[in-house]
Amino acid sequence: MTIGSWYCTWELRCARHAYSTLDPDATADDLDRPLITRHPSSSIDIYPSSIVHPSTSIQPSSIQPSSIFPHPPSTVHRPPSSFSSSVTRPSASSLPPSTWSSRLVERKRTPWRLSRRPTRASTSACVEAAPLRRAAPTSDGQKNLSFVLDEPLRVSFADRPRPRLESPHDVLVAVAYTGICGSDVHYWRHGAIGHFVVEKPMVLGHESAGVVVETGAAVTSLRRGDRVALEPGHPCRRCSDCRAGRYNLCPGMVFAATPPHDGTLTGLWASPADFCYPLPANVSLREGALVEPLAVAVHMVKQAAVRPGQSLVVMGAGPVVSVDIDPSRLDFAADFAATHTYLSEPRAPEANAEAIRDRAGLPRGADAVIDASGAEQSIQVGQHVVRPGGTYIQGGMGKSDVTFPIMAMCLKEVTVKGSFRYGPGDYDLAVELIAAGQVDVKSLISDVVPFTRAEDAFERVKAGGVIKLLIAGPNADAPIFAEDLGDGAR
Repeated sequence: MTIGSWYCTWELRCARHAYSTLDPDATADDLDRPLITRHPSSSIDIYPSSIVHPSTSIQPSSIQPSSIFPHPPSTVHRPPSSFSSSVTRPSASSLPPSTWSSRLVERKRTPWRLSRRPTRASTSACVEAAPLRRAAPTSDGQKNLSFVLDEPLRVSFADRPRPRLESPHDVLVAVAYTGICGSDVHYWRHGAIGHFVVEKPMVLGHESAGVVVETGAAVTSLRRGDRVALEPGHPCRRCSDCRAGRYNLCPGMVFAATPPHDGTLTGLWASPADFCYPLPANVSLREGALVEPLAVAVHMVKQAAVRPGQSLVVMGAGPVVSVDIDPSRLDFAADFAATHTYLSEPRAPEANAEAIRDRAGLPRGADAVIDASGAEQSIQVGQHVVRPGGTYIQGGMGKSDVTFPIMAMCLKEVTVKGSFRYGPGDYDLAVELIAAGQVDVKSLISDVVPFTRAEDAFERVKAGGVIKLLIAGPNADAPIFAEDLGDGAR
């Protein structure tokens, strides 16, 4: 999810999703989502669906949850009792990222403590977001050292109180690794993303994996010592979107490291048990930290609904990506999964689209196009690349408004869809793809740095030249991590 200096795009062997960067000076409704390129032109990778859906038993449709959430109705995680009876519309000051309004109000751009823009009115009843989980510190030896953004370009380490389990369905996880996302870098540099402004010190990070150290009384799916990937967004479970199985659209979503909620660059993290995904024995905690961005890619591919034998063009080359103006990234993309790459030229979108079709041998265009860049010219090229009757997915986010080739879309009857974060089954499939060896996320990890050098890691991401950096948790020396943490993370 996200903005920043250079971030990764994720190519599944089942497809590719670009995580790249957004110009820090650009005005954008930047959500916690891959955002992308610094230049209006980009390069492109073309994927046949045989890569998207390899001949394996693992298919996007193979994981279809029987219900919206893993818990049966009688055991669904409930918010704290003080909120359980509230079904009133959340106040603007408490709404999380997914409630960002499309009706933006001009505000003065000062570097810190800006008031939040008005958020849209909730269209369905939704329980108010629970407050941050805080409790008195305990003396069991577990540190909860956290990497805190105090103000733009100024961070500190704070030993926060140990989180308590607010529900019998919660678990406490010792965080082993956290990936640096572009949105984290953007908050660090500017103190805001779009109209989401950091108004008080906030813990960064949301791409994490760790080990369960405590379970609530009602938790039966996990036990102490289990290694898990953490899903950082927790929906209300009650609104119409949640009940319809689209909890990623929940207006009451509480998402890590999105103001005012703290993130996962900390020692201990409390979470509902059903948003913690057990890692198979052959999947390391380092790989577990990359499940989150991979789940974003899985969701995009599902939205595109590509089938074996079809072609897929991914626009938007981030650090792993497909559409880019950086040849080295294209080399990486070619090694990773792409069958063709294209270095975008500074010319008319129609001309770039024609060159892409010729290079890929697709005279009528691609069956599906995913734009993970959010760059206006990339979006325009994508509409000219897709074939008549094809599908276009917009996953990258850039400016609020762009010039869109509506004539090309209408004349070709293109199906246009958005893609936001991930939904039911996406995390499960991401874990299975890694476990089955269909997606090699280890090759995306440029380095692992110790927690005490977290700020240095942010500087490196800002400077570029890396694909993905992981930060080891502050309790890296704990015995529970012995099998996963190497010398590079000490």
